[in-house]
Amino acid sequence: MDMSIVFLGSATCPHTPAMFENLAAALEKKGLRPAVETIDVSTLPDDDPRLGYGVPTVLVNGRDLFGLPAPLPAPARPG
Repeated sequence: MDMSIVFLGSATCPHTPAMFENLAAALEKKGLRPAVETIDVSTLPDDDPRLGYGVPTVLVNGRDLFGLPAPLPAPARPG
């Protein structure tokens, strides 16, 4: 089974490093070695719906690891 993991964090969030370490430890304990895409949310464009998640967040196959619903798409910015 292919597994896509995206870790959403922030350099300014004090919980980001611990959550990333916990994720790595859990994957290692289960013997899983998927690639983990790490994204600092400050680099995302303003209309990226992933900004609606809190940080840190782990998305597995596009879904929140803890079952939170996907955020609504961001409204278009006037332009």
